[in-house]
Amino acid sequence: MEDENLDKVCMNRFRSPLDLNHWMMRYYNLAHGNFEPFNVDKMGKYYDFYKMEDSLAEICDAIKTKQRPVLVINDTLDTSDESVFESYKTKVQEAFEVILPDKCSFERN
Repeated sequence: MEDENLDKVCMNRFRSPLDLNHWMMRYYNLAHGNFEPFNVDKMGKYYDFYKMEDSLAEICDAIKTKQRPVLVINDTLDTSDESVFESYKTKVQEAFEVILPDKCSFERN
């Protein structure tokens, strides 16, 4: 990629249709051999509220104990009851507050 194009994209506050996106960068790096394969299962874990086996307690425990560097939490629930989602959200937020008690500058503003 031309350095000029990359610099130009970085200066945009908002995306434009002409920006280079992450998919373009991914394929560029693959084509040029700029990657290292790794086992994603060792790096992170996917949790799903929708699945019964991924319990809320297990998700919160994984957050509090920092089991993996990356956790993906799909918050889709099999219910139209908004209070169920709100209770799940509150529990997950409380788990994050255990490991991240102080707000960052972005959250303070």
